[in-house]
Amino acid sequence: MRDVLFPLNYLRLEKESARKLVWRDVFYVGAMTVFTLAIFTAIQANFFGKDGLLERLGSLAATLTGFFIAALVAVATFAAKSASLDEPITVGKIVYRASLDEKHDLTRREYVCSMFGYAAFLSLVISVLAIFITSVAQPIKSLAWNPTALLILSKSWMIVILMMVFHLVITTFRGLYYLVDRLYAKEIIILPRSDIAEKDK
Repeated sequence: MRDVLFPLNYLRLEKESARKLVWRDVFYVGAMTVFTLAIFTAIQANFFGKDGLLERLGSLAATLTGFFIAALVAVATFAAKSASLDEPITVGKIVYRASLDEKHDLTRREYVCSMFGYAAFLSLVISVLAIFITSVAQPIKSLAWNPTALLILSKSWMIVILMMVFHLVITTFRGLYYLVDRLYAKEIIILPRSDIAEKDK
């Protein structure tokens, strides 16, 4: 089971200050979830039904799974000597703590692979959940349930799905930022005056 859930180790990554990286996204995920939930509740929009938001999100997530896996393979096999991909990140260190006494400073390659591995895992889970929930939503609704219990159940699932989707969105943006800019960033090296003089000759 540990192998199956291994991509979730992304949630255990920490800053140098020992603060979990996931906490930097909590406000944005929470705010977008509350905003979307409020809109769908106010206008009684279609979330669980046929051609509803959940069904469309499931289709999008299924497509994104392939993109994330392709990005993961590309980063894992990418060779660039000048980018120092396999050297530990020096500015803004990212740490994986396997236990209280064991920690590992991530390289750029490890960090980006961890990010896209988590995104691929999350998009696949969203896709499977969307298929399952849309398949059972109507039969459950037609049962003689307590309306209050049914409302609580539906809102709870909406919150869970929306939080997963928005965290996937934010993680994707962070991954794209690293692919576009940070993956190729070089550490600035200040040369002694003697080395500068040699280069000018």
